[in-house]
Amino acid sequence: MVVTGFYPPSVGQQEAGARFLCRPAPIQSLGAPWALLRIESPVPVAILRLRDNDMSITIDEKLDFIFGRRSIRVYAPGEVSEAMLTKLLKAAMAAPSAMTKDPWRFIVVRDTSTLSQMAAALPGGKMLSTAALALLVCGDLEAAFERQLSFLLQDCSASIENLLLCAHVLGLGACWVGVHPDETSVRQIRQLCSLPTAVIPVAVISLGFPGEQPESRTRYNPDYVHFGKW
Repeated sequence: MVVTGFYPPSVGQQEAGARFLCRPAPIQSLGAPWALLRIESPVPVAILRLRDNDMSITIDEKLDFIFGRRSIRVYAPGEVSEAMLTKLLKAAMAAPSAMTKDPWRFIVVRDTSTLSQMAAALPGGKMLSTAALALLVCGDLEAAFERQLSFLLQDCSASIENLLLCAHVLGLGACWVGVHPDETSVRQIRQLCSLPTAVIPVAVISLGFPGEQPESRTRYNPDYVHFGKW
């Protein structure tokens, strides 16, 4: 089934009023009666809203917003809007946190020179040089539950996963680039972004409009699952 309509001006990079074709591929239920759909043409990924009762949506299709999230390292031109950035940060800060301490802290990086320096500093961060922006996810050890590094890392990791899923739903591509615990990476990012002593750089999230479309997948392996005991 193919849906035709007018491209919404608030999503993606097409001009308002441009025609589009899309094959329904539900990403996430937003609660009745709305669902998100991925638009597959003419741009790599975009979002359209349709009512749940307009089609039959299976559980697997609803879960595609998880299985369809992939690490995107190639980006198409386009600026991530402030509205999208706010949604990303709201999603990140909706994550669970030990004793609701919320130790996560974020630095938004749009400057191309800084992005290039980050790309050079991080072994897995080459894509940052072409990203529209990056989010440096840090944790404030003074704010973490019992000032424990482990709780800080768990909280920030939950926040990052929310951020990545939100980016996918918004039609953006994202990639998680680890900083902690590599001492060289931590030191260079700390210096580059002038972080206070108690603030630990956990990861850099590279963001932009996707220039590649990896297939949905899971790495599910039943051999990794134990019941009751090991």
